[in-house]
Amino acid sequence: MVLLRLLHGALFIVKQTREYNMKKNILAALVLSAFIAPAMAEKTEQTIKDKAAAEQNAAQNTAADVKANAKDEAEQLNAKKEMKHKKANENKGAKADQLNQKHQQEHQAHKQ
Repeated sequence: MVLLRLLHGALFIVKQTREYNMKKNILAALVLSAFIAPAMAEKTEQTIKDKAAAEQNAAQNTAADVKANAKDEAEQLNAKKEMKHKKANENKGAKADQLNQKHQQEHQAHKQ
């Protein structure tokens, strides 16, 4: 009987020790989470800020690229327009010269 009581007491102590350890572990987890959560939140806020800044830079770079491309295309179109204009003027000049020569030839033919 005494042995049974000693065994019962030992089991009770072990049970209390397990409960104490479990409570201690839960308390430690709660305390750690109280310190870790704000640090994770700050990191998350910083990550959000960094991501927003990166997106803004990408948007600005894209806008600058689009503007540069539009400017290049406008310059190319203007160059093509000037070339067409120049060719048209050259053609007009050549036709005028041909007409002028033809007129002079006709005039010389009338003189003779």
